[in-house]
Amino acid sequence: MIVSLGAMFSEQGGVMNIGLEGIMIIGAFSGIMAINALEGSLPPQALLFCGVLVSMLAGIVFTFFTRLPRSPSRQTRRSAARR
Repeated sequence: MIVSLGAMFSEQGGVMNIGLEGIMIIGAFSGIMAINALEGSLPPQALLFCGVLVSMLAGIVFTFFTRLPRSPSRQTRRSAARR
């Protein structure tokens, strides 16, 4: 539901992002990996906070990887419609 809400706002802004589910999965996976790596060394509340923080950072990094600039030869639908 959160991903669909983000997709709705990005579509209203004119950006079509089909990688939202992947961003969510990468964030969740990295958070679980961080919790498994730190388990036993931190109290449970700190583990939860670290897992959420790592998930957010991984989602941000993965977002920047999916938003790399396109080559100039590729056209979007909007730029082709303007001509």
